Amino acid sequence: MQQRLDYIDAAKGLAICLMVFGHSGYVGMPHEVIYTFHMPLFFILSGLFVGRKEMGILDSINANTRSLLIPYSFMYLITIPFGLAFIAIKCGISLTITDCIFKPLLGMVYGVDHLLGGFYFFTNGPLWFLLALFLSRIWFILLLRLKRQSGGCIF
Repeated sequence: MQQRLDYIDAAKGLAICLMVFGHSGYVGMPHEVIYTFHMPLFFILSGLFVGRKEMGILDSINANTRSLLIPYSFMYLITIPFGLAFIAIKCGISLTITDCIFKPLLGMVYGVDHLLGGFYFFTNGPLWFLLALFLSRIWFILLLRLKRQSGGCIF
């Protein structure tokens, strides 16, 4: 079993608290300062040990899929009805089948609420981090493997 480092876990906890405070709606200098580093700090801490364990690429993808992509997809799918109901009630918009099925699924895949050209679709904004962390870990693992195979510099 992999041993955890208490100070890394404490730093992650601090980053989570800063993220919650940053999204609390408070406006002022502390908010502005926190927004300059809280998410990069969480990304760095979350990726600190990626690639340290020798795994094959497929094993790494499978492990990250289980720990990040499955929770992202599950939470996204179960919150779609609540998000759509909120949009319909708060904004008074009549939603179409496309709005209720197609756009949420595209939002889940893309992780953003619109594409260039103004095509808008439903997303669950707070979950963007899981998708971004999954993609960044996979890219990092692929680049690390490429570096190891090439014997050094990959660019």
